[in-house]
Amino acid sequence: MLLSALEASLFIWLTVSLFYKTGIGKGFALILGTPILLFCFLFAIVFAIGVGINSGNFGTLVRYKIPLMPFYLAALYIMQAKAQPKRRVVAKPQLNSARKFSRLATTE
Repeated sequence: MLLSALEASLFIWLTVSLFYKTGIGKGFALILGTPILLFCFLFAIVFAIGVGINSGNFGTLVRYKIPLMPFYLAALYIMQAKAQPKRRVVAKPQLNSARKFSRLATTE
């Protein structure tokens, strides 16, 4: 039970920290605007509610939640990747590109 409690604590911490960083409104807008996120979160929530209603035994709850955890974790990581601002890559000017290209084109 200790391992299950640690796992649940980790998932709660990841969820709260992600929504804290992105903001509640922007987080829900991101979920509703991205179909894969919407599917993952809906599947996880509906499955969790179904399992929680039908089983009162903690041991079976731990086993039954295994199929939803990869979807939930994937949704959290996808949401984190989409919430981060895009980094602009500045291309360095290649001053000697014509000279390098002519060297490659010549044969001996």
